[in-house]
Amino acid sequence: MEREGQIKIDTIEDLNQLFKIDSKCQQVSLIDVTSKPVLPKADEIQIGFYAVYVKVPSEDQVQVGKMQNDDAVADVTMLAPGTTVREVISELRDYKQIIGLFFSPDLIAASTFGRHFSEYTFFQYNHEESLLLGDKEKDIILAIFRRIQTELQGEEDRNTLHILTDQVKLVLDYCLRFYDRQFNNRHNQNYQIAQQFLQNINLYFNNGTAKQMGVPTISYFADLAHTSPGYFSDIIKKETGVNIKKYIQYKIIEAAKQLLAATNKPINEISEWLGFKYPQHFTRLFKNEAGMSPRNYRKQRK
Repeated sequence: MEREGQIKIDTIEDLNQLFKIDSKCQQVSLIDVTSKPVLPKADEIQIGFYAVYVKVPSEDQVQVGKMQNDDAVADVTMLAPGTTVREVISELRDYKQIIGLFFSPDLIAASTFGRHFSEYTFFQYNHEESLLLGDKEKDIILAIFRRIQTELQGEEDRNTLHILTDQVKLVLDYCLRFYDRQFNNRHNQNYQIAQQFLQNINLYFNNGTAKQMGVPTISYFADLAHTSPGYFSDIIKKETGVNIKKYIQYKIIEAAKQLLAATNKPINEISEWLGFKYPQHFTRLFKNEAGMSPRNYRKQRK
């Protein structure tokens, strides 16, 4: 249900109608948003499809803030279905050009690369964690956008959707490559974030935070680092080579083993100290990871 001041655009067809675009394709759309100022007045717009915005700033914008620090000439924001669009609306007046590539979740579900779509983790990032493009990188993305536009404006045939899907995938693959470059450029900053995480997770179990707040979550540590959970997870993976979910589980089991071997605390009490609401959940995880029950592990260490 729409709230006051909110508009929902659920489908690509709805989007095309809003921007008065005559297109037979209901899976993909490409719109120069800055050249079509027909957005209705609303505090926020919620979308039901994926969006990749390439935003080209004015000369004044390039000289300040993050653009200057990263030697960038454009930035890219990715949005997932269900996202509330606030920033892009407010930026319409500030950017020289904003071009949006929009595609339906159905396009992904029907494609072969849909099985690996979870690799494009940047759809989980915050607006502030956008991809910054150098001049050549911007040209590469915009060149693919032009090919998509050419395909959308041509006669539709049995190959159209396949070609459009390949071009969408190409955009996303280049974004992955460019994000890798961006992470590498920020190695020193990200290394500090990773090191702080390693300290914070030890403290989480040692100072009673787990008992108070429950089993540790990615969101908890991401909040400490002032990042989105998706961006934080990728920082940890790139800096340590470890999947953060697996690492949190490893630390839970490591802390449990120490308590089982070095203390006589009841297993229920250990479970509570580690943040588990129900002891059986702790026992199940421990058995899956350690290959035996907490009780048998303690017997072997005594």
